[in-house]
Amino acid sequence: MWQLLTPFRKRVETRHTLARRNRRYRPHCKLLEDRCLLSVSLTPSRPPAPLVGSPVTWTATASGDGTTPVYQFSVTPPGGASQMVQDFSPSNSFTWDPMQEGTYDIKVIVKDSFSASTGESATASYTAKSRVVGTSAVISPTANPLVALYSAPPSPGSSMYVQFSPRGPNPSWTSTAPLPIVPGKSTNFLVAGMLPNTTYLMRDVLNDGTVSAPLAFTTGSLPSNLAFPNFSVPQPPAPGTDLTQDMILHSGVGTGPLPAGTVTVLATGLGGHVDWYYDPVANKFQGYATTLVPGGTVLILGGTASGQGGESAVREVDLAGDTLRETNVNAINAELAALGQDQILNINHEALRLPNGDTAILASNQRVIDVKGTPTTYVGDMVIVLDKNFQVSWVWNAFDWLSTSRLPTNGEGPGDWLHANSISYSPEDGDLLVSLRNQDWVIKIDYANGTGDGHVVWTLGQGGNFTIKAPPSVQSPWFSHQHDVTYIDDSTILVFDDGNTRHLTDPNADSRGQELILNEQTMTATLVVNANLGNYSTALGSAQMLPNGNLAFTSGFLGTAPNYYGQSIEVLPNGTKTYVQQMTGLEYRSYFMSNLYGPLANLLDPGFEDTILGTGGSAYQYDPTGTAWRFSGTAGVAGNGSGFTSGNPNAPQGSQVAFLQATGTISQVVDFAAAGSYQISVSAAQRGNFGTSDEEVKVEVDGTVVDTFTPASTRYTTYTTASFNVTAGSHTITFVGVDPTGKDYTALLDQVSINNVSPR
Repeated sequence: MWQLLTPFRKRVETRHTLARRNRRYRPHCKLLEDRCLLSVSLTPSRPPAPLVGSPVTWTATASGDGTTPVYQFSVTPPGGASQMVQDFSPSNSFTWDPMQEGTYDIKVIVKDSFSASTGESATASYTAKSRVVGTSAVISPTANPLVALYSAPPSPGSSMYVQFSPRGPNPSWTSTAPLPIVPGKSTNFLVAGMLPNTTYLMRDVLNDGTVSAPLAFTTGSLPSNLAFPNFSVPQPPAPGTDLTQDMILHSGVGTGPLPAGTVTVLATGLGGHVDWYYDPVANKFQGYATTLVPGGTVLILGGTASGQGGESAVREVDLAGDTLRETNVNAINAELAALGQDQILNINHEALRLPNGDTAILASNQRVIDVKGTPTTYVGDMVIVLDKNFQVSWVWNAFDWLSTSRLPTNGEGPGDWLHANSISYSPEDGDLLVSLRNQDWVIKIDYANGTGDGHVVWTLGQGGNFTIKAPPSVQSPWFSHQHDVTYIDDSTILVFDDGNTRHLTDPNADSRGQELILNEQTMTATLVVNANLGNYSTALGSAQMLPNGNLAFTSGFLGTAPNYYGQSIEVLPNGTKTYVQQMTGLEYRSYFMSNLYGPLANLLDPGFEDTILGTGGSAYQYDPTGTAWRFSGTAGVAGNGSGFTSGNPNAPQGSQVAFLQATGTISQVVDFAAAGSYQISVSAAQRGNFGTSDEEVKVEVDGTVVDTFTPASTRYTTYTTASFNVTAGSHTITFVGVDPTGKDYTALLDQVSINNVSPR
């Protein structure tokens, strides 16, 4: 063995005047058993300039490390905690991009194999310098021509974000996620979601609403060495389309190895133009995205794993494509072995960021099962939760909890026993939903925010623990061979129903988008949306609820070889298609969004659908529970055709509205991720079955009136408040009934939304 006894740390700075020659910095090295210690070298990946946002490639060399050494790299920011960025692998180098000035510690640990319990380490330091000179912001290009680096000067306040808009007389600003301000240092943002060859204005916004002078930046062209999918729009936006969600994140996949330079992770506008992409050539990683993480990072599965297909690694990247952290099958297997767990064959289908910052992934494993005296190899699934350093913190193994006697529903056999393809977090109890495609089941497993034992709480689907309640007109209400089951609130899930089992008996059966409300006390699942998507996707797919209550689904496996294609489909709550975008190639998932950073205001239950009351005369309730809204006085929720709504059209979203009678109030505490100026929009009408209603509505934020409106008629119309400024954090929005004539009049409310607008 060799060991590092007295590491020597040296600040490494490359001067602008130096030649482009690699520099090697060695920790102090003492000999042990005639073998030298680990050394670390620094190779700038561009002309020497140790600036924020300049990628640096680190290469480790070691002696006495065996024939199959593996390396793990981590970075410690100034005053921060160490972050693993590249887990143990045969690669002895990694590329890292500092995003704030200061001195960082770079550490490498070397072991002679994955299974080795100990290794040796070395540490070097690196100082990144600010791009800002003086008091003005600086905009710099990145390796991705559609992404800019915006560096704001040292500023007062606690946080800031950046707004950007195409240059023109009437800017339409898009906001990045906010970042904390470090006193005395620059704040640096990756600005993404821009068209090629277009000039944009950019400005920073402080938490008190102070806005900087705008600066201009022009994007570049799409690289000619990359192959992008083609996009078309078979159905343009129609009335009711949620135009606030005007960007689509696409994740393509192949039926086999893809040609070099094939772009599979990218975003487009509703017109099909490319707004962002991940470069698989420059980043040496071909894969598919599973999740856009709020704040502006992407989880990607990629590489090639041996056995049963799948991927060999999970990587989190920023919007410039730089790797933030990565782990792989072999590193995970070493940890699983230490825990006495099965080894995995691959990582596949899912990487999901949990609320506490951990990441849940799916992986395949196998066991030999005795089937009536015949040893039979089963391929199953594991849920593995990785901590913030991508180290294993919790494991669920299907072989320990499910019966191998239940074989796949469509004859796939024990070699593809379950085919898990999505994970969803249950906000009510911290458990996890897992979609088992080949079982036609969704199961809830006891995760309990990391303290659960993994037992199966219930099964959902044909032959499971729930009874389904559906309209008589719906034949075969249960989903089959489904994808992307996801919670949209405590008790409501969305699912993309590929429908393979239905299609076996009815070749004309199409895939469907479904919304189900689960009652775990009565063990009933109420099917409230069953949208026929007009095509049959044999595999792949995703499901999503949009802010205005519309639903979006991906039919990802359409057409025939080699002319495969996928469709991103938006439907109204009644299932009517309102927009379709088509992409060449297979599409694993796609998600509609307003930007690449996530919402700035986290409004829950915007359509008052969490507490389902049904329809008809008695379908109303004062002061309902089970929703993020709080009702007081004479306020509540009513279904279509109820004692409050029978004189009005049906709800514009879903089947329910809120009612604000006399001086009742409706409120919700909303988490605003960024300070700035916002507006509240709401669809409202006067009650139509109790005389001529003339209710007035005040809209308050933290008790201050920001606007007042009076619905004009019994038909629903959208009203938007004047702009108001808030700081980042929690704020209470309230709708207050005014009842100006004292006649107990009532307003009906639906489709609440909060939109970030240009600061004053």
